[in-house]
Amino acid sequence: MTQRQRSSTLLALSVACASIAGCGRGPDTSAEYRALCHGQPLRTVEARNKAMEDGYEVVRMFDCISKASYAEVLASTARAEAARTPEALARRQEEREARIAEDRARRAAEDERKRLEPPPPPRTYAVTRPVDVNTASEAELAGVLNVGSSTAKQIVAEREKRPFDHWPDLVGRVMGAAKPAVYASIGGLVVNGRSLDGAPFDPAFAAQLDPQAPITPEVAAKLRGMGI
Repeated sequence: MTQRQRSSTLLALSVACASIAGCGRGPDTSAEYRALCHGQPLRTVEARNKAMEDGYEVVRMFDCISKASYAEVLASTARAEAARTPEALARRQEEREARIAEDRARRAAEDERKRLEPPPPPRTYAVTRPVDVNTASEAELAGVLNVGSSTAKQIVAEREKRPFDHWPDLVGRVMGAAKPAVYASIGGLVVNGRSLDGAPFDPAFAAQLDPQAPITPEVAAKLRGMGI
């Protein structure tokens, strides 16, 4: 190799060294590395995977743990350790017991409020006398328990064709089932002056009946006593 060739080779090496921030200096010594990274580069796939499993962010440019994620993991670890101290555990136990006591007091106050509430007034029933399907007005029929405006219209329409002879006639032409007839009879509906057998007009009992609600045990017992 001639002197000129040796000089050219040395110049090329000098340029190459300059382009990588100096020969003999690794990437972990550069200013950018020091600004972004904590510790040494992660030189194996296993090391990088372990760092990510531990919650660190890996800077791909340098294969290193980022300073920001290192600081966050350090702070998180410190918080976890602080939460496990006897003082912290005792404080959480006190807070838990205080919440339980507060909840018990709130439930007790609610129970006491309900206990002191006056009972609701007894339900009243507007129909005070029997209402005959063959002579009553549509409005009077609609006011009977379990009849309502729709059934009252049907009753009036049917009786205009032919008066009702008896309860089976009314059930067959309008009501279609026994239960509505039982409720209506207890509520004061009569056919030619007669209640449905076993279900006499009872305003007090009618006030307890709600065709849209489940039958209470007390109401069910009374219905059974009536043979219904």
